[in-house]
Amino acid sequence: MAKKISWNIFWGLLVFFVWLYQLFWPLVWVPLVGHFWGSVILFAFDGIILAFAIRATVKGYGRN
Repeated sequence: MAKKISWNIFWGLLVFFVWLYQLFWPLVWVPLVGHFWGSVILFAFDGIILAFAIRATVKGYGRN
């Protein structure tokens, strides 16, 4: 039970921080690495997180 709760907290925090990153990524990446590479990194993160979300859904994490 505690493992499922910790996974739910982990996924909730991950989604929240990715949402913040997507909201503020131009402020962080454009001055440092440029618009193009900032977009590439953003979409790479999105792809990795999507893969983890699909894996978690298939394995049934978060189901009560």
